[in-house]
Amino acid sequence: MKAVGADDFFETRKMSSQFGSDEAMMIDCYLPMLGGNAFALREALLSLEEGELLTHEKILGKLRLTSGEFYNAMESLEALGLVRTFVKTDGKVTYFVYCLYAPLSPQEFFADPLFAGTLHKYIGDKEFSKLKKKYAAPSLPEGLEEATCSFISVFMPDFADPVYLNSRFNGKGHDTAKVRTSFDHRAFLTRLGELGIPQDALSSAEIDKVERVAALYRLSSETIAEFAAECIVLNNRKGQRLILEDLTRKASASLQFPYLHQEKGEKSQVSGKSPLAEKIRLMDSVSPAQFLSYLQNGHRPSSSDLYLVQRLSVEMGLPDGVINALVDYVLQRNDNILPASFTEKVAASLQRKGVRTARDAMECLNASKRKNKRPVYQEKPEEAPSETPVQPKPQENEVISDEEFDKMVASLYND
Repeated sequence: MKAVGADDFFETRKMSSQFGSDEAMMIDCYLPMLGGNAFALREALLSLEEGELLTHEKILGKLRLTSGEFYNAMESLEALGLVRTFVKTDGKVTYFVYCLYAPLSPQEFFADPLFAGTLHKYIGDKEFSKLKKKYAAPSLPEGLEEATCSFISVFMPDFADPVYLNSRFNGKGHDTAKVRTSFDHRAFLTRLGELGIPQDALSSAEIDKVERVAALYRLSSETIAEFAAECIVLNNRKGQRLILEDLTRKASASLQFPYLHQEKGEKSQVSGKSPLAEKIRLMDSVSPAQFLSYLQNGHRPSSSDLYLVQRLSVEMGLPDGVINALVDYVLQRNDNILPASFTEKVAASLQRKGVRTARDAMECLNASKRKNKRPVYQEKPEEAPSETPVQPKPQENEVISDEEFDKMVASLYND
């Protein structure tokens, strides 16, 4: 998604034939993940006349959304495969096309570990069990024999008649946009080959499942290939060789090894070579486990600190750069101690504000800090460039009192 202005033009295209019959899936399964703004935005886009050229000012005013809220809502729709965005800039005019797609069918949704797992995490065991009962496929009693008539036996088509070929065209399907991940198919297949697994061993459907597991656990294409190689039964028929349960179990177990997991999140827009700019770039380029080790002069972080940053990443979905900025901030404010309760409360505030980069996290934390005391992060004059990266230099540590702790959390939650 690219940032939009109120004067930028857009139009919509409906890429699927069905929308109205999918509303139950939208409300039951997509709404908990999308949130109210994104759900309302999709409904508003569907209500527009297809191909009509409008400015974003109309849709922003109709939904009473700011540009930032629109951006966050559209990101959620894109992430779940409900919208694909295309953009063209001609001089000073920017033009967007929003291609709208139907949600997954219940069969596709609940067979996908990325979708089903994320929904389960959002709504909890009790509500998920209700959906499981509602959408589970019915089973037929044993001993039945199918007696359904075929198309040919009823309509008796004459395939020599050219009308059968001349009547075809590309119509709309019940399609959803492919969910984009960082999965590299070529790297995955190459690594499988190196491990002795033929590159054509898996079907495209099986590779899609591997991609979803890799995205769910933020594993690189090479790492998931190493796991998959141990979960493939070559003697089985193609399409049934991947034991998905075993692969998911291995991926889940890998959470205890943060170095296996890919970095995620956006890069901060910073320039210059000041210590602060170098620090932001460092936060955006390393994993939280690496950043903790860096702050500890290369020593392994404690198990409790690693578990904390893992929860911030896996359970709260914070980007690595944001986690690094948060960790650095808390350590500076609390005499190099990382209290889990305080860190998670501040993390929840950053999550609610939609913070996605280390720089934005710093600005948000700095703003709340200014309400009580001097800022932790403060830019220094530009320094001469050096050949080696400038290491982050923590400010003088301060221990926060219980009273100041409460004030800070209150200010973050009431912004």
